Amino acid sequence: MKKILALLIVVLFVASLIPAAIAEDNGAAEGNTGAAESTGDEEVASTGEETDSGGSVNVKKIRTAKIAEVVSERTKAKIGGGSTLIKTEARIKNAQRIRERQKEQLMKAVELCREKGLDADKCEKKFEKRTELIKKLSDKDAERLEKINERKTEKLKELKNLKIKARAIQKEKLQNARERFAKAKENFAEARAKYKEAQAKFNETKTKLAECKDSETEECKQLQEEAKTRAKEILANTADRIIEHLNKIKAKAEENEDMTEEEASEIIAKIDEQITQIQNAKASAEAAETKEQVIEAAKTIRQAWLKIKNSIKAQAGRVVNARIGGIIVKSRQLEVKLERTLERLTEQGVDTSAIEGLIDDFNAKISQAKTSYESAVEKFKEAKAAEQPNSNLIKEAQGYLKDAHNSLQDAQKILRDIVKSLKQSGGEDELAEADDTAEIEDEAEEEDETQTEEED
Repeated sequence: MKKILALLIVVLFVASLIPAAIAEDNGAAEGNTGAAESTGDEEVASTGEETDSGGSVNVKKIRTAKIAEVVSERTKAKIGGGSTLIKTEARIKNAQRIRERQKEQLMKAVELCREKGLDADKCEKKFEKRTELIKKLSDKDAERLEKINERKTEKLKELKNLKIKARAIQKEKLQNARERFAKAKENFAEARAKYKEAQAKFNETKTKLAECKDSETEECKQLQEEAKTRAKEILANTADRIIEHLNKIKAKAEENEDMTEEEASEIIAKIDEQITQIQNAKASAEAAETKEQVIEAAKTIRQAWLKIKNSIKAQAGRVVNARIGGIIVKSRQLEVKLERTLERLTEQGVDTSAIEGLIDDFNAKISQAKTSYESAVEKFKEAKAAEQPNSNLIKEAQGYLKDAHNSLQDAQKILRDIVKSLKQSGGEDELAEADDTAEIEDEAEEEDETQTEEED
């Protein structure tokens, strides 16, 4: 009797743990336990469960175990369902928060439009349409919109740390520099053509002169004079080619807005010094009267060239590197523009998953170009710091420049695919308008971030 009372207490304790929602199903549970009672003898016989002193099966223990099992399974099911419900509710709240945040940001943009004296009606119409679209966004699209905004914000921060323009050059000076480059390019091509012509005539004269040997005939004397004249022409044309090559680099430095005024002035001053050296060597060649003087003039030009050759490569590399740096900055600006375009398409409920993948590839190529560009900058700095520019360092820097250039070319190809995909998704207009009021929107977003940080 004591055993039975003890078991009843246990059963009552377990039953007290059953939630009301589960307790109402006890009939089914009892039915199951009834089945257990009807087959109790067989179960005990096969499993060797305990019996009481009279040898009969302890049915109460079996019943208690069955009830506990049912309670455990049903409780787990209820908890699992509750977890899913909690997650769903959290997602709905998060999506609503995103919609509200985006709406508030657009309203701030409207206020900024007015403060800056822009057309208030135009501002309101532009953002009103977007605000209405955001209200209708699905929870999934709202979450995607937030991720796009996060990426855009991060890219804007990166962009601010980059040098947009090292200096501003007046339009007239810029045009003059470009004209000087075109002229130097033309002069270089002309000097090279004259050099080849003089070289061909010199070789022809040299062949004829070889037949004279030690002959002192009038014809042989004329051939000697002609050979000297052709040699002087070759030297003069060689000097002109070097000078015009330097002029091309100088013009590029003058028009490069991605270089600081100090960097450009330093390169230009160095080039002017090198041009003077070559001009002096050219004057020596033109003034030569004897064969020995021509040979000496040739040595002077050669030595001057060897002295400045690596320096010219370093200067040209620095100019090109600055240009690539400018292209990278513009590409970073394009990244932000593409994110703005995705933002507008997502607001319209357009699935931009495929385009986002292409943009990720585009961004990766720009990052590769930036890494190579920065490596080239470091190598050029090392080369510049040396007393005489190190050809190996310059070669390494040129290799990094080539890598940066190749990455930018790959990015350009991906960009074509992005534009094509945007057109297919109906986002061509959004891409064209992505820069419109962009500054206002970014400023509104910055204010929102500052406020959030202060609240935190």
